Amino acid sequence: MEFRLRLRMYHSPACGTSRNVLDILRSTPDLTIEIVADLKTPPDREMLGTPYRCAEMTREGLRTRNTDVEYRVLMRADDTTILDAMVPDLVMIERPLVQTENGVRHCRLPECVSENL
Repeated sequence: MEFRLRLRMYHSPACGTSRNVLDILRSTPDLTIEIVADLKTPPDREMLGTPYRCAEMTREGLRTRNTDVEYRVLMRADDTTILDAMVPDLVMIERPLVQTENGVRHCRLPECVSENL
């Protein structure tokens, strides 16, 4: 019987890191990859919140680089407030985000993706 690990990747094609992680995943055998191009098909609050709640890392999922987050009260906000702000302003989501049955990881360093496989 063939084993395939199911994986969901929140992906931004405009992001070089996200493209690199996707290349790594596509070259890894025995993966079934679901790509969520979240800028084209924005996740609703539940879809976005689920991986963050599972990994207890909502604050870490908040992108601060090249955004105005540091000027907002979000740096001190609770998880609910952060998620409510991310849904309409998707640039605030730190990508790529990779979710498997083994957990959820932000893969800003492409080599981190292997920790989740």
